[in-house]
Formats: sequence, structure tokens, C-alpha cells
Amino acid sequence: VLKAKDQSLEAQRLTLDRDKFQFDAAAACLKKLPELKAIASNTKLDHDAKLTQIRMHLFGVVPEEEAQRD
Repeated sequence: VLKAKDQSLEAQRLTLDRDKFQFDAAAACLKKLPELKAIASNTKLDHDAKLTQIRMHLFGVVPEEEAQRD
């Protein structure tokens, strides 16, 4: 019974963490909307390059990628 309760609490925590991340990501997108529109309309970039630039604008360098660069 305790194990099932712990699993339920963990599932609730994961749901809250996901909701917080989604809310924060949406807020970041809204804040940077002009820059994101400029990237999206750049005809010199392919789809993947646009996504990479947007990701960098919103989240910066992923720590694992930064460690690989060093």
C-alpha cells in the first residue's frame, strides 16, 4: 500500500514538473517572440537550423554540449 502511494505521489510530482516546464517554456517563447519570428522567417536556414537557433535562444547551451566543446 505504501509503495503504491509513493508511486502515486511520484506521478503527481512528475505531472507538476511537466506543467511548470511547459508554462515556463511558453513564457520564454512569448518574451522572445520577436527574435523567434526573425529566425522562423530566415530563408537562409533550413528547418533543423531554425530549430537549433530557437532552442539556443530559449534555453542556451545544454550543459552536456558545453562540456563536449571544452
